[in-house]
Amino acid sequence: MVRVEVTGRTVTIADNHADKDIKDGSNRATTMANLAGVAGPLVLLGDFNARPKWKRLAPVRKRLADAVEVAEDGGAALKAHPTYREDGKPVAGKRIDRVFVDAGLIRVRRAGLLAEAHWDASDHIGVWADLELKPK
Repeated sequence: MVRVEVTGRTVTIADNHADKDIKDGSNRATTMANLAGVAGPLVLLGDFNARPKWKRLAPVRKRLADAVEVAEDGGAALKAHPTYREDGKPVAGKRIDRVFVDAGLIRVRRAGLLAEAHWDASDHIGVWADLELKPK
């Protein structure tokens, strides 16, 4: 977790790597409990090991929005594309990497995938979001 000062406001950015074998959402609930004391704009990103509609994301969704779902550009390229690869090929339906934001405080202009030239860096395809703090 890092805190960054942006135009006089503190933005907290936290990374997450949820255990794929814990299917009840408890590790995501623990993450959110650890972030409960964070005031102000919050970004939580990483490997959530959960597909978009899975219940195990419920603890995160209570406070934060998936950047793709609130992106002004619609996030179409990322919505429809998996972020996990096996044998160098994207696995259909496996969009498990995300950027979550406090949508009341943060505007998501665009969201997408890293350029294909960078995909060989990992078995996951990196995601990005272009964010802007909303006025106070």
